[in-house]
Amino acid sequence: MKRFIGNSVMPLAALSLLGLSVSAQAWGDTPAPSATDQTTVTITATVLDNTCEVQSSLAWDLGSVNGNDIIDKKPFSKQINLSNCGKAINSITVTQVGAAIDNTGHIVNTLKDATASGVVAEILTGDNAVNKGAILTGNNPQKFNVDAGKTTQTLKFTVELLQADGKKPTPGQFNAPVTLKLAYN
Repeated sequence: MKRFIGNSVMPLAALSLLGLSVSAQAWGDTPAPSATDQTTVTITATVLDNTCEVQSSLAWDLGSVNGNDIIDKKPFSKQINLSNCGKAINSITVTQVGAAIDNTGHIVNTLKDATASGVVAEILTGDNAVNKGAILTGNNPQKFNVDAGKTTQTLKFTVELLQADGKKPTPGQFNAPVTLKLAYN
């Protein structure tokens, strides 16, 4: 029996040392806690209703434009109508982006055949913008005032066709897709 106990105590002693070793690994240099507590954390936040619905695609058709109207920078009034707007909107900032924009912010014709040449376009802010008449570009985002608390909003713009590089406009089609990014404040 002594031999049995002697042989079986050694493995038990080794197991307890192994347990201490694992326990020491789990706590590292930090001593094991002598007591524990718990607390309840309550997370609170205010979720703002500050976006609107906007049509994903709009066509701003300027119709047939006389070459002299391009030279004279005839303005065309356009707008974006927003619906289901949250009541927490204070203003909307609009930025122009897209492949049809040159390094001056002018919008170039993207049509390859039967295109009008010597013509570029630009979008200017309308009368509800903070800086009315400012040219909208990727580097020059513009802030629009809104009717606070209303569920519909209108962003007003002016579009102008201009002479490109002082060249006389030639007849043809003009088409330029531009993305307007809206940021709600």
